Amino acid sequence: MKKVIVITGPTGIGKTELSLKIAALYNGEIINADASQFKKDLNIGTAKIDLNSTVIKHHLIDNIEATEMFSISDYQKESRKIITDIINHDKLPILVGGSGLYINACLNEYNLDSPKRSDKLEEKYERLNNEELHSILVGLDYNASLSIHPNNRKRVLRAIELAESGNSISSNTDGNKPVYDYLII
Repeated sequence: MKKVIVITGPTGIGKTELSLKIAALYNGEIINADASQFKKDLNIGTAKIDLNSTVIKHHLIDNIEATEMFSISDYQKESRKIITDIINHDKLPILVGGSGLYINACLNEYNLDSPKRSDKLEEKYERLNNEELHSILVGLDYNASLSIHPNNRKRVLRAIELAESGNSISSNTDGNKPVYDYLII
C-alpha cells in the first residue's frame, strides 16, 4: 500500500516548518490540505507559505481564484492524482493542513459520487423549523441523525436528501477504509 505522511492541526502550530524538514529528509513533496490556502490572495490568517522561500515542491496552494468553488470531491480527485504522481517519481507525499474532512476524504474510501444537492429541497422544507426538520431525518436515517446537530440545517437537509434518494449517510461505511498506508502527525 502507498505510504503518505499527514501533518495536521490548527493554524500556527508549526506544521509548515515540520513538513519542510520531513520533505527535505525523506525526499518528499507537500500537498496542501488547508481549504483556505487553495485560493489565491487569501494570505492573511492562513499562515500560507511563501513558495519563493523554499525549494520543496508544493501542490494545491493558490490553485484557484478566491471566488471559485473547490469541493471536497474536487480535493479528493486532485490530491489522489498528485499522490500517485509523487509516488511514481519515488518521492514521499506529505499532506499538510488543518481541514480534517478534506484529509479524510483523500485518505479514506469516502464515496463522494452522491447526487448533487437539489435547490428545490430547501423550498420543500422551508416552513419547518430546525427541530421539525431534524425529526424527519430521525425517521429516514436514525444513525445519521445521531451525529448531525439539529441546528446544522444544511447537513440535516443533505442527509434527508441522500436518505430520500436511497444513498443514506449511515449506509456509507466505506469512509473508514484507508486508501493509503498513512501516518498522522
